[in-house]
Amino acid sequence: MSDERTRGEVVRELVGWARLPCPLEDFAGGQVLAGSPSLHARAVAAFGSWELALAAALLEVCAPADELADGGSAGRLEDAPRPERVVTSAAEHPVYLFTEDGTGWWAPLTSFLTRPTGALYEVPAGPGIEQWPRAVRYVGDDPSVALLTRLGMVGTMLQQQLRSWSPDSMHVPVHRHLSGLPEDDGFVELWPRRLFRYDARVYAVTVDGQVKASSCDEYSKRLSGEAVEAVLLREGDSALALLTGPERVELMLASSLGKAIVFDASELRTQGRKAQGVRGISLDEGARVVSAFRRDGVEQVLLVTRQGYAKRMLADEFRAQGRGGGGLQTCRLGPGDEVRALVPVHPADDVLLLSDDGRYARMPVWDVPLMGRAARGERVFELGASEVVQSVVAVPPGPM
Repeated sequence: MSDERTRGEVVRELVGWARLPCPLEDFAGGQVLAGSPSLHARAVAAFGSWELALAAALLEVCAPADELADGGSAGRLEDAPRPERVVTSAAEHPVYLFTEDGTGWWAPLTSFLTRPTGALYEVPAGPGIEQWPRAVRYVGDDPSVALLTRLGMVGTMLQQQLRSWSPDSMHVPVHRHLSGLPEDDGFVELWPRRLFRYDARVYAVTVDGQVKASSCDEYSKRLSGEAVEAVLLREGDSALALLTGPERVELMLASSLGKAIVFDASELRTQGRKAQGVRGISLDEGARVVSAFRRDGVEQVLLVTRQGYAKRMLADEFRAQGRGGGGLQTCRLGPGDEVRALVPVHPADDVLLLSDDGRYARMPVWDVPLMGRAARGERVFELGASEVVQSVVAVPPGPM
């Protein structure tokens, strides 16, 4: 286990202990050593001293008293009345699961039950595989999907070409479906193929924060059973998302270390498919882009961290900036934590989450607290001691 994860777990235990009705004297090192020697030993090992461990826990429970200098607010915000949940035929659409090695399956959305809380449950029984699915995606009712691979290739296929998620399903890597893909490639994103017909440009986003705009015509005439190159990657970079839209549309990119930027795509000149693009966001050291989407028409966004903290925010808290800036703060991260996803949501929808232990949570978006950018969020999802969030997606509401 990493030092950061160990520190994070120690801090969470101390914070939980602080919320119990116990006397202040119980936090003295001697009492803890006598009453909980394991916690005391792990705290000292992780932080170097019991006092430093208590200081880290104090920082965790003390939210900033004032608003951030750039205008972000902290704490819960006044929310609108709870929206009506309307369950439609969209609740029966498929979701897609895929692993790091590029194998994908589809499963009925009804396989993942909506619960009133963020408790996690075992994912329905699936094929015997060495790698647990790293991501879940929802694309609606389009039977033809486009997919983006880690190495920057794009292709299309029908839902029926993928196996269903079941115990007797076969393990078929995506390069078996699409010619032109290396065997070590895997796909990272899915979206409805029809979007290529309706929009003017395609925006390729990479993990390192590069963004490239190309004409949709560059793709619509070439997409078939053979993958084509979508973006030329720099050494060490990998593809993250492929968005479609008009020439004037706001794009939003979020990083793993709690920053996000909004900029107008008209700042990007149209390039061919085989181009590297330009800097979309300047990342802090050790950060990577974890989410990218169009901000137009989005009223709220949902943030989830790897340790299960979550919150909703108003999308207009993020003012548009020039391309290539450092962005604005999205949350206050605890020790060893990072942003796993920032996704556009409607309060009447559900959020579906996968963990690295093969469990899922599905709950109403509205039950995640609405908070400001300076807040960390609340521990909404009930993860195990060493369990972390793997993937997050917004889906239509399901019956409760």
